[in-house]
Amino acid sequence: MTRRIAVALGAAFVVVSLVSLGIARAALDVAGFYSLDAAGDYFSRSTVHLRQEGNTVIGDYDPHGSLHGTMKDNILSATWSDPRGSGWLTFKFNLQGSGFSGDWGYGGKKPSGQLIGKRILAPQ
Repeated sequence: MTRRIAVALGAAFVVVSLVSLGIARAALDVAGFYSLDAAGDYFSRSTVHLRQEGNTVIGDYDPHGSLHGTMKDNILSATWSDPRGSGWLTFKFNLQGSGFSGDWGYGGKKPSGQLIGKRILAPQ
């Protein structure tokens, strides 16, 4: 009987440990400079500079644009704003954080276009 209790407690410890590891997993580091191609309602090519602290990512891009979002696993969900308007974007990064693809849109509307990015400079 005592052995069964010890085995059950050991199994419970393993399950709790595995769940904790999944919850405590660090966010993918996506800080750096990326070439950015945006297509859809208009086409633009620029450079985006991403800075990251924990799961929070902020960035800026030309012309006079900014973004602010949250990383979950390898996906950045963010809002953007520039002289043309404001809206939402989603970057799905590869597992190394060296590139992404995604969608963008205005306000709460459906996607207006696609995004492709490739890291050109990692932070020093």
